[in-house]
Formats: sequence, structure tokens, C-alpha cells
Amino acid sequence: MKTKFLTLAFSLMVLLSSSVFAGEHIGFYDLVRVETGYGSEGVYANVKTPFVSKCGDDGSALVIPSDHPLLKIMTAELMTAFVAGYKVGFYVEGCQYGRTKLQAVSFQK
Repeated sequence: MKTKFLTLAFSLMVLLSSSVFAGEHIGFYDLVRVETGYGSEGVYANVKTPFVSKCGDDGSALVIPSDHPLLKIMTAELMTAFVAGYKVGFYVEGCQYGRTKLQAVSFQK
């Protein structure tokens, strides 16, 4: 009886759990442009060398959605890195507006 219950509980857990797209750090890139979207959807960071995108795009741009809680901070960091010529590290998670969605940024000399 206990084995049947555990089997049933485990099966329900597996069936009811959803997959999670975990974020990942995709490396450091040179910025060529930082821009806003035409529809106020967010801020885009365009890179010199394309990355491998899981969103079906060409891997040349990433988006910070306008409702992201760190939008102002990440935009300031992107602008600082762009002006100073630093490489920018991207932590991404998922897709939005057909582009890879940024969750966090960092920069290094």
C-alpha cells in the first residue's frame, strides 16, 4: 500500500510539475549600440559578435523589457560600458519580443 501511494505521489509530482528555463550567463561582448524600442517595449543592447540565441533571432540584440525592475540600473550600466569601451557580460533568461531577454548585466575591462 505504501509503495502504491509513493508511486502515485511521485507520478503526480512529475505530471504536474512544469519545466523551468533556467537563466544562464552567455559571456562578455562588445556593445555597438544601445537603443530604445519604437513601441516603448524596452531597451535593446546590440552586440558586435552575435551569440547563439535560443529565441530564433540572429543573436545580435538583447532586450530589457520596460517592466523589468532593474531597467534603469541596467540601462545605466550598459551606457557606462558603451562609453568606456568595456565588454558587457549578459545573464539571460527566456525570450521576449523575439529577442533574448536580459535579467542582469555586468562589465569588465
